[in-house]
Amino acid sequence: MRDYPGLFEAGFQERQTGLEWTEREGVFFVRSRYEKRYTRQHAPVVETGINHMTVVKDGARLRIACVIW
Repeated sequence: MRDYPGLFEAGFQERQTGLEWTEREGVFFVRSRYEKRYTRQHAPVVETGINHMTVVKDGARLRIACVIW
């Protein structure tokens, strides 16, 4: 918002649209899809994307090892 306040004039929304994951020996491979909506130069914009995460089980805790978005 600080660098591009015009993108947030009419609000900003982001939501998760899908989640898939697999686990192998305490390592989770996660794929999370999302959609975001905002305005650019008074025109509505819809963008989609995918985040990829690797999560490892450390005892009873889960820890994020890597995130790519």
